[in-house]
Amino acid sequence: MHPVLFSIDGLTITAYSALFHLGLIAGAATTLIQARRMALPATAAIDAMLAAIVGGAIGARLLYVAIHWAYFVDHLDEAWQIWQGGLAWHGGLIGGAIGVWLIARKRFSQSPAAWLDLLTPGAALGTVFGWIGCFLSACAFGREVFPGEPLFGIAIDAPDVYGRLVPRLPAQLFGAGWGLLVFPVLWSLSGSPTASLRLPLRPFGSAQGRLRSGQGSGQASRLGLPLPDQRRETPARTRALSRRSHWRRSTHETPARTRALSLPKGMRFALFVALYSAGSLLIGFSRADATAWIGGLSIEQVMDATLLVIGAGGLLILSSRKRHARDLFHNTGENHVD
Repeated sequence: MHPVLFSIDGLTITAYSALFHLGLIAGAATTLIQARRMALPATAAIDAMLAAIVGGAIGARLLYVAIHWAYFVDHLDEAWQIWQGGLAWHGGLIGGAIGVWLIARKRFSQSPAAWLDLLTPGAALGTVFGWIGCFLSACAFGREVFPGEPLFGIAIDAPDVYGRLVPRLPAQLFGAGWGLLVFPVLWSLSGSPTASLRLPLRPFGSAQGRLRSGQGSGQASRLGLPLPDQRRETPARTRALSRRSHWRRSTHETPARTRALSLPKGMRFALFVALYSAGSLLIGFSRADATAWIGGLSIEQVMDATLLVIGAGGLLILSSRKRHARDLFHNTGENHVD
């Protein structure tokens, strides 16, 4: 374990702090890539990320301190030392969602669900770095296993927060691996049609369509997109346009069909909550850092189960809305090419 990466002239860089900030950078880069694909202003995406990061950090630390209050009641000076490790992802989820809700409502006057969808893949990627930071700092450590136990073969010599080195289940690596599995699932859905963020700027495909028709020059300047007479045709672009045209013809794409087959706002966020909480619930059985238990489950697992029910319920509700929209589309008989 390497809780301290290096120290220079009194400046100490801890592993958890370094990995935490690397996770923020990776998540921010992921979100900006998605914002670019949707032709959303980078400044708006950055504002939403900052709101989520501030709210998430505060919520995650507050919940962690509350869970481990038996320790912090005598060490109040450490309550805000976030760089030492100690974040509860449940609090981060709630705090981040509150931050996004506030900025979406107060600044953008839009549905927070669409903004949460935008930020979700980056959040999933960020959790990977958080778990690795915990592994290097010995927080969220795994339970001891002994020779002859079924899981002894995957145990590693790892310390707890007190430095006691024994064979343990690598709970932190389980968490990082689960985050790596959840991230590509959410990323693959980020390219699916979705209800647009109704900023003054329209989604990328719509803006490009108007540019090709010679309209929207004012919006082109705001987006930084080239005007039709400034676009340089290349073999790659020609092939891309040909594939897009073929796909539209083969699927009989119409505006009504696009709306009917799009993902409802909030679907990716609900999927993230359901998937990540399910994994966290199972990983909880391999951890040994729990301080309170309720009915055979740690308090963290109880919160995992609660969020799993909420996420799964959200998926069911949003899926029923999608089926209803698809049924309405089929009933209209609009399956021709305009």
